Amino acid sequence: MAEKVMSNPKASGLRSRFDLAGWLTLLVVISVLVFGVIDASYRHTLPTDGWAMGEAGDVTFLRDLASLNPQLQRGDILVSVEGIPVEFQSISESDLLQARVQAGNTLTYRIHRGDKELEIPVTIGHWPSGLNFWKAYLTPSEVFNLISTIVQFGLAIFIFFRKPDDPAAGSLLLIMAAFTSIAIVEVIPFGYVTWLDPTADFLQSRLANMLLMGLFPYSIIRFAMTFPKPNPSYLRFAWTPIAVGGVGFTLLLFFPDSPLSWFWFVLSFLSAVGILVHNAFTMHDAVSQAQIRWGVGGFVLGFGTLALMFLLNTIGIVMIPQEAFNVVGSWVFMVMVAMIAVAILRYRLFDIDIIIRKTLQYALLTGLLVLVYFGSVILLQSLTENLFGEQSPLVIVLSTLAIAALFNPLRIRTQDFIDRRFYRKKYDAEKALARFAAAARDEVALDQLTANLMAVIAENLEPEGISLWLK
Repeated sequence: MAEKVMSNPKASGLRSRFDLAGWLTLLVVISVLVFGVIDASYRHTLPTDGWAMGEAGDVTFLRDLASLNPQLQRGDILVSVEGIPVEFQSISESDLLQARVQAGNTLTYRIHRGDKELEIPVTIGHWPSGLNFWKAYLTPSEVFNLISTIVQFGLAIFIFFRKPDDPAAGSLLLIMAAFTSIAIVEVIPFGYVTWLDPTADFLQSRLANMLLMGLFPYSIIRFAMTFPKPNPSYLRFAWTPIAVGGVGFTLLLFFPDSPLSWFWFVLSFLSAVGILVHNAFTMHDAVSQAQIRWGVGGFVLGFGTLALMFLLNTIGIVMIPQEAFNVVGSWVFMVMVAMIAVAILRYRLFDIDIIIRKTLQYALLTGLLVLVYFGSVILLQSLTENLFGEQSPLVIVLSTLAIAALFNPLRIRTQDFIDRRFYRKKYDAEKALARFAAAARDEVALDQLTANLMAVIAENLEPEGISLWLK
């Protein structure tokens, strides 16, 4: 008797859509995330003085997370432990120090605090577990950064499962997996204890860096060569991303203390940007151009916002707190990934033109209104002060009313200016349709009206052929 076998169409469809590259991508992504969990979990078991430390040249105390040693202060620079110098990832006689850094021991720290050098007894303990650690560790910016990373990784997974045969989707997933793993790794702060433990030092200085030095160069070059669609060079030289990632791994493996691996990291990123620019100038079909505008728009918005904030901080116009800077940075990177997601999935792809037009319009409009408002306030306040000897609150009211009255006329004029300068074809088409509508109201001859209609369509839409059917 024949037996009927039932199959799951969704599962079979998933298997048919995933090729070898797709399954390998998933395997690498899972491995990268597991590495992050193992790294953070292992370092959580190590002894600690309870402080998060920064490693930018000096080992600096940043935040007290475990309340083990409140006598230490933020900004203290660690000089030595038990008389053994502690430098940036370089500790002499580390075996001896490792034997002393155990939970329950009290060690003597020599620190720089301002212009003083102090010796402080420090108790070694364990990191707190569960909710106590999260309460101490997560600031508002770190919470937002964690949420942002999870959202970005979730978007990358969604894109990949929707389009597993798109190499750009797989490359984006690898990039986001590396960043997510690094975010998991950084949940437990680093410090000199990490360098003392051979396993922790290997995980941090070798495997963690390999995510950046090897996987990221491979992924970013592959993404650039396949977004918005595989370019001819990728079809001919598909091995190029593998070679780029292999060079990064090799430099880190054989020259771990050399800056060559970081130079390669930066060079890979700049090369990817160059490839994307080349794609923007060589892919002329409408869909690819719209995809590129979404992708480039995300990069411009993200890096432009960060650059503007950095510039405002540098020249002292607005002092932006570090917490706010971190939150905005997390937000703009999330927006960047979302815009790339739209580009890859081609969802409402051509809405980017509307977004760009409205962004330009309201950015210019806001700038003009701000100039008018502050200019009028400053001018009128100085005038009233000279005439009456004091400033008047009536000036604020009048300036606000003036802004309200100017809003709509300025909006119309800025939109007209932007259309003339940046959307000339659309602007000319709208003018031509307006002229045709005016002529159609007065024209009674059907032949002349149809001729005008055909001329307007031919001039503005430039079709290969035109046919007009009249019932």
